[in-house]
Amino acid sequence: MDEVKESKRRYARVNGFFPLLWEKVPDDQVEKEREHFFHKRDLIPHEPWDASGWLEQGEWEPEGSSERESRLDMVLTGIHVKLDLVLNLLMKKEVDPIYRTPPREVNISGAGLSLRVNEPFEKGAFYELKMLLPILPVRVIRALGRVARVSDKKTSGEDLGEVAFEFDTISEEDKEIIIHYTFKRQRELLREKRKRNQ
Repeated sequence: MDEVKESKRRYARVNGFFPLLWEKVPDDQVEKEREHFFHKRDLIPHEPWDASGWLEQGEWEPEGSSERESRLDMVLTGIHVKLDLVLNLLMKKEVDPIYRTPPREVNISGAGLSLRVNEPFEKGAFYELKMLLPILPVRVIRALGRVARVSDKKTSGEDLGEVAFEFDTISEEDKEIIIHYTFKRQRELLREKRKRNQ
């Protein structure tokens, strides 16, 4: 793949709805976090989790599927999650709070993400990011993000700011999952637009 195509894939942006968590990394811990980033394992919940409800909130619509296929995908997701729950119980892992986090609107690409927030962020600061995209297989995406931009915006009478993170450290596999999601979501939005215009 040439550099132009790769750049287009990486920077293709889309608005989506999914759970997202962030936690500030202290300045003196950034290098250590980078070194140990790929040694961390994703945590799977060992408490009941309503996969169907979460998928519905995330504007879930499998690509090119009928309503029957959508239901089948949701059932398969439920089975996938239940198997993970059993394994998690056996391994006595802790629950990752991302599974209990409601979806929010996020603008995302393979290079980073931005969202509206009501808390202050400092440009150049580093955060550990976790997200749960509404795609199969269910997987917690992790990245070390650097605050690239902070701006103030007023929306619907509320004082909200916008923060943009660029991915400083992320696995290639997770980056590809994000890119896959952005193109899938773009196709969903195009289908919705065509339906409205009919």
